[in-house]
Amino acid sequence: APTPELYRLAADPREATNVADEFPDVVEQLRGELRRVREAQGGSALVPGLVQGEDVERLEALGYVASARELPTGLDPASLRDPKDGLELSRMLEEARALAQTGRVRPAIAVLGRLLAQDPDNPAAIREMSRFQGEIGEAGQAEAWLTRLVALRPDDPDAHALLAESRMGRAGRLRREGQIDAATALDDVALEDLRRAVEHGSLVPGVYLNLGRLYGMRGAQAQAEAALRRGLEIDGRSFDANLLLAHALCRADRGGEAEPYVRAARRLMGSDPHKRQRVRALSTVCRPKNGG
Repeated sequence: APTPELYRLAADPREATNVADEFPDVVEQLRGELRRVREAQGGSALVPGLVQGEDVERLEALGYVASARELPTGLDPASLRDPKDGLELSRMLEEARALAQTGRVRPAIAVLGRLLAQDPDNPAAIREMSRFQGEIGEAGQAEAWLTRLVALRPDDPDAHALLAESRMGRAGRLRREGQIDAATALDDVALEDLRRAVEHGSLVPGVYLNLGRLYGMRGAQAQAEAALRRGLEIDGRSFDANLLLAHALCRADRGGEAEPYVRAARRLMGSDPHKRQRVRALSTVCRPKNGG
């Protein structure tokens, strides 16, 4: 952290008295050891795989992950905000989530607004702001926040994937309103977002499912099939991916190849009547054939 801390743990196990100013030589020695750890790990103070999921998100909100993972070359860590100063920001983020979980989305947005006024580049808060704006029907605002997140984190595949999903949702609404050209143009932009997510190493099955959908809508059979197969390699339990791949193969008159995916969709549809209807509709037009 930018503010050095040093404690006499034997005499002060609760770390109540910071003695860093009394022992500057020890502080410099420990800083040197931390620099060596960072250099040995390619500039990161995070041990790969040790901190994941929600823990990473909480550390982002406090500022720890940003300072450890995204420190620009040549920037002195001492110039960064002390992550402990972000404890109040983290509390605000949790308050916003708690409000949203009880259906009070607009008050949650107000809390995030105050958080982002203090820390405009907080990625966890930006993600949540986008999600909450979407929940109240403000699709344009939600997309604007995701665009900002991508600008802040251009190498983050999840940011690109979220932006693509937002744009695809808006394109679907435009299509239902009869604005076909506008919807198609927006889907084209979403397709580029998904390609960037893949370029940056996305392993989220939904990314490949959405790629398969968009390629299929454009008649790009080979690309749609490759994307769906890749998604199923990551997670074969996706009902939609199995059904879409079966549909793509049937359209190519390759019903024999499609049959395993139809069977998988049947296993995965459960008691959902909509899914059952989709499988029945496909089964009536997709007959196993030799070859392909």
